[in-house]
Amino acid sequence: MAASVGVVFHNPAWCDGQAISPMVANRWTHSVVELLLQSEAPFSTNDVDLACARFVGWCYSRPEIDTAQMSVSNVPGWPDPPGSGASRLASRYGRVIRWLEAWDAVLVNLAALEITQSGAVLWRPEPRR
Repeated sequence: MAASVGVVFHNPAWCDGQAISPMVANRWTHSVVELLLQSEAPFSTNDVDLACARFVGWCYSRPEIDTAQMSVSNVPGWPDPPGSGASRLASRYGRVIRWLEAWDAVLVNLAALEITQSGAVLWRPEPRR
């Protein structure tokens, strides 16, 4: 069986405590990028929590996805306690994203509409002509 891979939605423009979603993990039997694109969750909103919820809901509507193996977990170290300054949150956001990259999570950047894993771009929209 495949190793569990986590998916995290994030938006660097929202470093106010709402920039990183919970992690959705599963032993995906299909390409995670293909599933994300089919779900259209990354294109439906720039709100990380809504994108995450829409992706989870979509997964539950797909019989080929084993949702009994799926989990939704808080990302360690995010967010800061209420009242933290913007610069502190931006610094913490960068550290958490680097930790997620090292952990091999699939990251969905809602601001750039880009999907990465371990710092490598897996998908980005074709440039418009």
